[in-house]
Amino acid sequence: MRISTKLAMASLIPALMALVTAAGMFSSYRSINSLENKEIVAYRISNELSELNGLVRTYILYHEERPVRQFFIKHEETKNLIAGLTFEDRRRRQFVEGIARNTETIKVLFLKLVSNREFHGSAGDARLIEEAERRLLGQVLIRSRAAKADASRLTILMSEEIIAGQRRISYLVIVLLAAAVVVCTTLLLGMTNKLTGSLERLRNGAGIVGSGNFDHRIGISSEDEIGALSASFDLMTGKLKETTVSLHESETRFRTLIENSPVGVSLVRDRRVLFINPEQRRLFGSIPEEFDLREFRDVHPEDSGRFARLCEAVSVGGTGSLETDLRFFPYGKSVEGTEMRWVHLRAIPLVYSGENCTLLSMVDITGRKEMELQLMAQEKMASLGQIAAGIAHEIRNPLSGINIYLSALEEVQEAPELQDEERKEAIRRIMEQLHSASSRIEDVIKKVMGFTQTRAPRMEAIDINLAIEEAIDFTSTHLRKIGITLVRSLPKDHPRCRADHQLIAQVLVNMISNAAQAMENAAAPKTIEISSVVENGKIVIRVADSGPGVPQAVRDKIFAPFYTTRKDGYGIGLSFCRRVIGDHGGTLSVAAGPLGGAEFRIEIPAGEGEVVA
Repeated sequence: MRISTKLAMASLIPALMALVTAAGMFSSYRSINSLENKEIVAYRISNELSELNGLVRTYILYHEERPVRQFFIKHEETKNLIAGLTFEDRRRRQFVEGIARNTETIKVLFLKLVSNREFHGSAGDARLIEEAERRLLGQVLIRSRAAKADASRLTILMSEEIIAGQRRISYLVIVLLAAAVVVCTTLLLGMTNKLTGSLERLRNGAGIVGSGNFDHRIGISSEDEIGALSASFDLMTGKLKETTVSLHESETRFRTLIENSPVGVSLVRDRRVLFINPEQRRLFGSIPEEFDLREFRDVHPEDSGRFARLCEAVSVGGTGSLETDLRFFPYGKSVEGTEMRWVHLRAIPLVYSGENCTLLSMVDITGRKEMELQLMAQEKMASLGQIAAGIAHEIRNPLSGINIYLSALEEVQEAPELQDEERKEAIRRIMEQLHSASSRIEDVIKKVMGFTQTRAPRMEAIDINLAIEEAIDFTSTHLRKIGITLVRSLPKDHPRCRADHQLIAQVLVNMISNAAQAMENAAAPKTIEISSVVENGKIVIRVADSGPGVPQAVRDKIFAPFYTTRKDGYGIGLSFCRRVIGDHGGTLSVAAGPLGGAEFRIEIPAGEGEVVA
């Protein structure tokens, strides 16, 4: 099971617990909410009873019809409120029933009070009326107090139950959170222990393989990412072993080839011979390990001039290969002897261990096989020269620098006189140079890759002339091959503008390429002019050519997508250019140019920034 799946399953546990907690809390909340609503009703009933008492007193004081009507309306509201209070437990039902009975009794007593006033009022006995009213009012107050007491006790019971429900919710949340923490911690600890154990095995395995034991295997058989990583690591180790064995075999074959080559090979730096193979020793004779070519005196007098020129060319580090035929006597032999030899000698400059050296190859062309051996040597030397010249052509300065810094790093590591701090500082400086050289290589690759990408602009303050120069550098070789002269006029005092350097360079490459294609069938001289100026707060870039130009009738069409006048064209280049310039808040237009062809004009707002020096 994949680690991501395990983590996803582990993450479901807190989610499930949270769901259960939410369900419990929702149920408790509904119950508490119902109790709170009933508690509010009980408070209202108590208030309604107080208002009923007030209406009774008002009637006794003023004996008007209005309090009577209000009493019956209020009594009906109170009755409806009481009817809405329903409970399952017996005790609270008893309170509700008591409130209902007392409320009905209050109504009956009030009716008696009204009837008594009407009955005795006609008889005119005021004393009897007052005594009856006091008696009935006292009974009303007693019943009202009893009803309000029941409502108060009911409210207290509901408040206690609400508090208990809230506590239950708190306990439920705490228990479930604690359970979630315990379960998740247990699962994560188990997964962490297994993961760290597997990673420790991988780390130890990497150390073992790094020490040179390519037969070691991690062997983690789990079906998760660690198992896949272990399998990939073991596969990599196997391939690394194969590569190492192959490299060792290749080095052995190369050394065997050089050691047994019929061509004498030696490596010279600053005129001193650093390496010499057996065939070269056989030709030269017995010579010291580090031998200065200038010390070799046994060259035939007629060939001494050519040999001196060869030594001089090797010492100054020329860029091309040199070859010559020489007659000489093996080192230490007398010119009076009979062992004079003819050799074909070739010197090829190359970089070895980060330093400029010269590869000397020598073929013995002595004897009656002289012509045959000479032709064979020429063929071999030509092949070897092509390889060496190709390597010298392809290896650029950053790679040369890397080789130099690696050699320096090797010397620093092996230098016994350096203290640890000095060694660390030297290594740090060398590593900085290595990073710098590799970054330069990376920059070249990024630059080429950047011209193949289409993306949204990334605006920053740039020197627009640098983007123009980059586009010119990118196309200059092709322009020279097809006989086009490129003239530039780029003042160095432009203000910076906010633009995407890579996209602007890409647009200009398209402009230059279109101009070159337009002049394919034009008569010489073929010229492209590129200039940049600042006009009215804008940077204006002009690309003009000496081609046939763009007819007035199609100048508005050439920027439309898929419009093209070339059979092998797709009609998207100029459309892309106008879109990019538009994204920069600028414009792209075409008109007749000063060279007789077309002139494309790019205008981009000049930003607030420093002047480019």
